[in-house]
Amino acid sequence: NQKLADRAARLVSRLTGFTDEQARELLANARDEVKAAVVMQRLGVDYGEARRLLNQAKGRLRELIGDEPA
Repeated sequence: NQKLADRAARLVSRLTGFTDEQARELLANARDEVKAAVVMQRLGVDYGEARRLLNQAKGRLRELIGDEPA
């Protein structure tokens, strides 16, 4: 669904400071998972490590990246 893809790109852009195009590329590398994409960018890790960290944090993004914007 294009509307959901656009929303995901906006969220990733807002949380990472990336342009819309950069956010879409990051999302593609994160298998279209918003949280994984943000963790990958903020912590400089690959998809597998981002998923591992998210699982360890029980999916709580704030626990991994805090409250501060990019």
